[in-house]
Amino acid sequence: MNADSMGVAHTRRDHGMDILKAAQQQNWPAVKQLATATLELNAQQFHIHLTFQLAIQSRAWDIVEMLVSKGIDPNVKSLNRRPAILVAASAQAWSTVQVLAKEGADLSVTDDDDHTALLLAASYRKWDIVDFLASAGADITVKGTYLVYSKITVLSINQSINQNSINLFEPN
Repeated sequence: MNADSMGVAHTRRDHGMDILKAAQQQNWPAVKQLATATLELNAQQFHIHLTFQLAIQSRAWDIVEMLVSKGIDPNVKSLNRRPAILVAASAQAWSTVQVLAKEGADLSVTDDDDHTALLLAASYRKWDIVDFLASAGADITVKGTYLVYSKITVLSINQSINQNSINLFEPN
């Protein structure tokens, strides 16, 4: 084996176990560095799957976002069996909610109280996230969602009208 082939073998090394060890130690910078250096992450690989679960559980949102953007299934659940999108919404990690939704997370999953990510966003009055999730295909007919979304639509229209009224009366 020559030096070139050894270099290629080294760059293709499976970092799954190293990534998991760093995640178990909650060394998120090391996880990020190792995962970034890895060309392809295999979502079926036990080490990466468990790393994703640990990142959700630890609320290491930048790691969750990075792993999902590298192909990890956004519907993987945390170690305590909660869907990633609901853990992120409960923690008000809105950019992570958006990344998970864009990458195909199931927007109809509910928590123990039958709340979807959209309902959680509404409960925190994050109307931009509610609108984003509805536009991304969140079911607004889920119990309680239609009423919330109807109120949001009315509030949004009112806000738009008020803003336009202010603009009409402001001197240039």
